[in-house]
Amino acid sequence: MNLRQFILEKEEAEDKMLLSDLRTKYEIDRSTLDSDQVKAGTKTEKEHENLYSFLSDWLEAKDVEFPMSEDEFYQWIAAAHLNEIKDYYDRLDTMEKEAKKEKEPVEPVKKKESEDAK
Repeated sequence: MNLRQFILEKEEAEDKMLLSDLRTKYEIDRSTLDSDQVKAGTKTEKEHENLYSFLSDWLEAKDVEFPMSEDEFYQWIAAAHLNEIKDYYDRLDTMEKEAKKEKEPVEPVKKKESEDAK
């Protein structure tokens, strides 16, 4: 085995170990969280479906199983927010309603032209 193979195998083994420990290392105590907030958050966080798909596909390409289901992934994101702010999703809902009342049109973010395109 050459040095490159050794390093790649070591990195792969470390990746698998880290991923298998993900659930326990980043475990969130959901018992302290409001269940209505978790439900609202799980629904809201489904906007990250593309991220879940990307990570899942990336891990699958490395022959590593994603350490949680898709719903658990969204619950995990929601719980992380709720650990910081207990009523995060109530506040988010209020903020979104207030923003809609303002009825100011929002311009889409435009990509900056690169120097080559000028």
